[in-house]
Amino acid sequence: MNRIFCVGSRRRALEALGCAFALMTGWGHDAGAQSVNLSELAASSLLSNPRVSNPHRLGDPGTVSPGSFFTQGVPGDDYELTAIYFSPVITGELGGFDIFNGVDPQDLAPGLGKVVNAYGSVNPASADISGDLFLLGDARKTYFLGSLAGATVDNDFMRIVNIEQGSRIRLHGAPSDYTLAPVTTEFETGTAVFYTRGGAADLVGFVSGVTIPSTTRPIFEYATPANLPPPTPALPAGFAPIGGLGANLIVDVVVDPSGDVLVTGMTREDLRLVHGDAVGQGKLFAAKYRPTGERVWLRQFGSAGGELDLTFDSSADSSALYVTGRYLGQGLNAQKDHFVTKIDTATGAVAASELWGGPGTQFGGGVALDDGEYLYTNGIGRDITDPNQIDQDPFLEKRRRSD
Repeated sequence: MNRIFCVGSRRRALEALGCAFALMTGWGHDAGAQSVNLSELAASSLLSNPRVSNPHRLGDPGTVSPGSFFTQGVPGDDYELTAIYFSPVITGELGGFDIFNGVDPQDLAPGLGKVVNAYGSVNPASADISGDLFLLGDARKTYFLGSLAGATVDNDFMRIVNIEQGSRIRLHGAPSDYTLAPVTTEFETGTAVFYTRGGAADLVGFVSGVTIPSTTRPIFEYATPANLPPPTPALPAGFAPIGGLGANLIVDVVVDPSGDVLVTGMTREDLRLVHGDAVGQGKLFAAKYRPTGERVWLRQFGSAGGELDLTFDSSADSSALYVTGRYLGQGLNAQKDHFVTKIDTATGAVAASELWGGPGTQFGGGVALDDGEYLYTNGIGRDITDPNQIDQDPFLEKRRRSD
């Protein structure tokens, strides 16, 4: 018996009553207004395709003929799809609530030239409800569009079998984009789903054994792009380039109590050749900017060699910028040594700088200020003259800011 889906009715009751109201309301859009008989086109398309012309040739998943590929999910609520998108048959399993997708959504024309047989799930807990979702489109596009030019039949669509109450068919767009048509062949009856926007008639789906009166029935859900307002460009309030053709890297940015911006980093060029206001030498730099991007000062500093100098962190109070990092260690046993440098934020002059290290390697990490007079730095280091020290050990230092 052919089934009819209507709102608020149980399937078996509809079958018994014939759902006369649904039949009287017609098939949604007027199929007779099309230049082609949609019912005949759908029937011809079904019968001309060798994979669906005789359902018994494919049968249920357990009787698929040799050489025919099909995929099936594991029991549970999962996502059914054709194996690498070439399988002609996809099936659900006991339990229901599966998602059926037979195309690659990223294709320019998903499903072009492909016929997919989708066998719905079976829910033993309720013979009338399975809750499956069959995908014939998404928010971006409709699937199974674009049959070969000049073809008298449609060669791409999804044939849906074993669809129960609670299941849905997802389409792109709106109900007015589609037309339904009843189909009867020597093997089965059902409802064909045509995409008819713009006057063309393209078969995208066939629901076997089910009569669907209208494209507005709850069995269909429609996906459309989110209607979001266009983004407002976020233009920078200030812009300040640093350096020229050489390699330059900003490592840290802090804001002092007055709202000015202090940046620290590394450079592989002489910034005095690029910025006339730059002072000092070395491969490390610090700069002060107004919130609008206007530069107040730019200073280079570092060790005599400097190629391996690094800055790690910085912090600022109302009068000074404190920078920690690693020098190549030219002055202390030619090792990599931890440094702390204090820079006057009013002028950019180096107010104080201290190296800490021994015959091993030390790396400065972070720097933080308390609410009083002290600053704290941390890092890791190793003394190569100590035979008992194999690994690098962490350290924490406390200094007076005035030192």
